[in-house]
Amino acid sequence: YLVLTAGIFEELREGGTLTHDTLVAHRAHIDVVTRTALELLPDRADRAQCVTACLLHDIGELIVPFSMLGTLRNSTDAKQAYAEIGGYLLDLWGLPHSICEVVTYHHRPSLCGATEFGVLGALHVADALAHAVPLADTPDALLDAADFDIDYIGELEVEDRLADWARRTM
Repeated sequence: YLVLTAGIFEELREGGTLTHDTLVAHRAHIDVVTRTALELLPDRADRAQCVTACLLHDIGELIVPFSMLGTLRNSTDAKQAYAEIGGYLLDLWGLPHSICEVVTYHHRPSLCGATEFGVLGALHVADALAHAVPLADTPDALLDAADFDIDYIGELEVEDRLADWARRTM
């Protein structure tokens, strides 16, 4: 699957859709998200699934030009649309349902109905923190800037852990 992904990225790069700078920034984001998600993951047995989901979580953003989602005014809606496209694509490629689900719902896990903090939760928190790091200079500012799915965080009762996770990310 990863070889197939690499081939698609190469075609997009050669076609001008993806620039070298875009791919470098994407890779740096993936590195931060993967490292953070693995630290947050409560069950170490899920490490392989977590790494795979982290590597592929933004595939929809890389493949679908932004102009195609131009009718979406809300950035949260656009992020979720990209995630759903990415999850659908991974399903077409035959990746396991659990990976497709994590990719599909990583921006808004409350839409999935997850009842425990696992790979989906770790990726959600890691991605939200990684996107907020450039906007913050303290852990408190990082928490304020992060786009967490508050319904999900509240339902799983992990609000009290967010400050510690933010400190680890800084």
